[in-house]
Amino acid sequence: MRYILLFVSLFTLFSCGSQKDLSELRKQWPRWAKTKPVVSGYYTGVGSAEKTINIDRYKEIARQNALKNLANAISVDISSSSVLQKTEINQNISDYYSSRITVSSKQQLEGYELVDSYEDEQRYFVYYRLSKAKHRKLKQEKIDKAIDKSKSEWENARDHVKSGHYRSGLISMVSALDELRHHLHRPLKTTLNGQEVYLANELLNELQSLLDNIVIYPEHKKVSATLGFTIPPSQLAFHVSDHRERKLSDIPLKAEFTAQTLIFDTENTNKHGMARFSPGKITTQNPSGNFTVSLDMNKIIKTATSDLTIRKLVRRMNTPTAEVEIQIQKPSFFVTSEELNLGQPLDEAVLKPEFIARITSNGYKATPEKQNADYFVDIEASTVKGNDYGNVKSTILNFKVKLRDKTNKTLYDRTTNQIEGVQSNFEKAGRKAYQEGRKEIRRSVFDDVMYKLF
Repeated sequence: MRYILLFVSLFTLFSCGSQKDLSELRKQWPRWAKTKPVVSGYYTGVGSAEKTINIDRYKEIARQNALKNLANAISVDISSSSVLQKTEINQNISDYYSSRITVSSKQQLEGYELVDSYEDEQRYFVYYRLSKAKHRKLKQEKIDKAIDKSKSEWENARDHVKSGHYRSGLISMVSALDELRHHLHRPLKTTLNGQEVYLANELLNELQSLLDNIVIYPEHKKVSATLGFTIPPSQLAFHVSDHRERKLSDIPLKAEFTAQTLIFDTENTNKHGMARFSPGKITTQNPSGNFTVSLDMNKIIKTATSDLTIRKLVRRMNTPTAEVEIQIQKPSFFVTSEELNLGQPLDEAVLKPEFIARITSNGYKATPEKQNADYFVDIEASTVKGNDYGNVKSTILNFKVKLRDKTNKTLYDRTTNQIEGVQSNFEKAGRKAYQEGRKEIRRSVFDDVMYKLF
């Protein structure tokens, strides 16, 4: 216990000494290290770092902290004439943009100067300042440079559109906006064609006008499809032109189908301004669906900019669309069977009627006319004698179900073996086996065929 008390006393003594040392050190700090200075006509920034054996490292940390402090002093005001105010953007994009500009300012600060530095045994301090007038001058130079680049991209966009190259025109228009990405909170006044305009707002207006000039129209407004089959691409052909009826090539399109998910949902128009789509095999149970095609602005955006704010602005644009109504009908089946009991045809088929009953009860069609069928079901069944137990006989049923399409391609082929029927004689046992086979169709065979198809 005596040693424990001695340890606690020494710890308390050294702790008090450390606190006293820190308090004494603080008294020696320069005023700017204690309280951030406010200097008329300047932004100021003070940063510090704990000293370590790596001198360059802790000095750089202090420098970065001072510059961050300096950047935070440069407030970002969203002008009422800026594009960020003129467009109603969700998800607090103005706050996000302000935060991003602050971070960007730290990375791009220019013209700041070192006022002083100080260090004691524990910490290193550094003090920077930036002339507000100099900052405004440098900022304006950057804005002017961005505006000039943006105007150049705008001219490129107009030249592309005049020659009918709308994709390149759209990319250049978004690139023109991208040049202004660091200054969207400002009005960005400039002169175009002798008129004073707010450049970012004008760009967005012209981009929307350009999109409004693009027309997408389907070759067929209504299309019929059959469950289990594909729709020929010729039935889902879309044409793209401008307001002058010029066919537009290389335009990226994106499709959506309300009835089911598309595997391939993007296409570019060919040199004739046409794009064809295929939703793949129709597997939905819905009776209809809308197939909608629109201009794929994401491909334009990804080529032109990686900036999140620009992407959000452009994605809010109204894009041209076209729609096709697809009516989906259930397929029809033509069913045949050969059902033998001990080598003799049954007086009345058992498996075929059961399969047809399953077809109709599930909403599909069973047709007696081969030429009207979409699919063909062939059933081959036969029984053989099994065991003879004296007064009790057994018979074994084996049957095969094969499914073919109109091209005679086999889509399903399954053999069900060893279904046993037991009765007082072999013939009756065979009929009993067919009743068990009928149950097997109801239990699993029919569902297995439908799963294969749809």
